[in-house]
Amino acid sequence: MIEILLGIIIILHGIVFLLYAGHSKRLFDLQKGMVWPNESWLLKNVIPENSLRLLTFLIFIIFAVMFIISGILFFIDNYLWKILIYIVSVISSIFILLLWNGKNEKIADQGGVGLLINLCILMVLYFVY
Repeated sequence: MIEILLGIIIILHGIVFLLYAGHSKRLFDLQKGMVWPNESWLLKNVIPENSLRLLTFLIFIIFAVMFIISGILFFIDNYLWKILIYIVSVISSIFILLLWNGKNEKIADQGGVGLLINLCILMVLYFVY
């Protein structure tokens, strides 16, 4: 039962990355007034706003696909799921931190929940698998 839940969480996590990708490109708003990723503490002065949104869109699409593929590989019991999930969890966590605005407010609006889920996935992998 726990294995089924883990596979579902991994796939759903990928779908949420698709939602954040759509929001970053301004295809829709996840929340009214949410300006993420425009206020990145590191990237806002380096990459123009439109380029940052496009970069985030493309990278989050890649993350989403990687999470979904990891979940599918998990369900079909292919050993590659572990390698892929480690890679995407670590790299997407780093990218989420780069997009953070540096303030301790509205962290959930800046991928904070996704970062927490990534850390939980990594802990389950380390301690269980």
